[in-house]
Amino acid sequence: MTTTQAKTAEFIFKNNPKIEVLYMNERGEFFSNKSLAQNSVKADEKIMTIERKLKLNMQPKERVDTQKILNQSVADIKFTIQAINEIPFIEQLIIDEHKGQDRKGAKEALEIRLKELKENENGES
Repeated sequence: MTTTQAKTAEFIFKNNPKIEVLYMNERGEFFSNKSLAQNSVKADEKIMTIERKLKLNMQPKERVDTQKILNQSVADIKFTIQAINEIPFIEQLIIDEHKGQDRKGAKEALEIRLKELKENENGES
């Protein structure tokens, strides 16, 4: 597991307290469901199991910040933000993307995630 993958796993665990185990395929994609992870790989590929209690060799002061997320490709951003459940953090990502690379696809994905979170907060479906 790379440092970036460890940080991503830590971020997912931090923002999703009910998740106790993550699964990661060889492409570095994370899943909270083992079946979905297994379906994401070819027969000869393996998945890694990451438990919440596993130390991820993180320094106490290290944390995933907005730039580490926004430095990813748009496709990776779309995947990563599904693990974020904090409206203020998504709002900050939108602001930082606008100030930085200002990619249409990234901003659209962030706006969609923000809308989903606000609808869930309001009890809408």
